[in-house]
Amino acid sequence: ESRVVLVHQPQVRDPVAAAHDESPARAGEPMLAVLMPLSVLHVSETDAGGGSARSAARIHEGLTRLGHTSRMLVGRRQTAGPAVRPLKRNLAWRALDRGAGAVADRLNLQYAFYPSSFALVRDPWFREADVVQLYNTHGSYFSHTALPLLTRRRPLVWRLSDMWALTGHVAYSYDCERWRLGCGD
Repeated sequence: ESRVVLVHQPQVRDPVAAAHDESPARAGEPMLAVLMPLSVLHVSETDAGGGSARSAARIHEGLTRLGHTSRMLVGRRQTAGPAVRPLKRNLAWRALDRGAGAVADRLNLQYAFYPSSFALVRDPWFREADVVQLYNTHGSYFSHTALPLLTRRRPLVWRLSDMWALTGHVAYSYDCERWRLGCGD
């Protein structure tokens, strides 16, 4: 099923198209766009508290208002929303992740292996999703080594809210370049 929605074209037009009158709609006139309902799964450290979590929640709520199926799997659930639940669904996954994380941390392999991240492909919300959107993936809940497996199963968008994914440890380096050498702070 598809829906037709009116989308207003911006007032600024391509000058070449305007000169040749090839624009599909006149400036300011509504333009038709067909939207197919999507199922989007958001994976975030939390669903509230912090800039990235607030962004994830706003995008999730906006998609829901537009008629899309939008759900969130989070490392720490802080709200009672029906379409939000913990990534680690039971105590066994939490214990397994805690143990694997402790070993990885001792080997200086922070966030390298949380088994629950690999189990995500078996989650019904993941299997029903048309696309998966990641937010902050640091916070001792998600394993980046699961990304190849996840991206073979679903298209994935990673919304970078800070520099952590690029530096491997530092959220905001500002003028400091010590992250390149592993400063330890």
